Amino acid sequence: TPSSVSEFEFNELSEQVEKLINNLPERQKQVFLLHRENGLTYPEIAEQLGISKNTVENHMVKALKYLRQNIDSSLLINVLFISLFL
Repeated sequence: TPSSVSEFEFNELSEQVEKLINNLPERQKQVFLLHRENGLTYPEIAEQLGISKNTVENHMVKALKYLRQNIDSSLLINVLFISLFL
């Protein structure tokens, strides 16, 4: 069924993203998770970690670039298609 296929692919995609996040350099991972999972703003992250807002931005840019370059795009497309159209 479409829902079980999409659930399987979604879980596979989630696992892949989690592995990629864990492969980030420690500070990039820390900044990424504070922003994406904890909802902190760049200035809040900068203050919490004692770094500049520009450094936070640089970490996020590098982390997102790494994720985009390494995620399985065909799996991502399938999950998006199924979630949008089925």
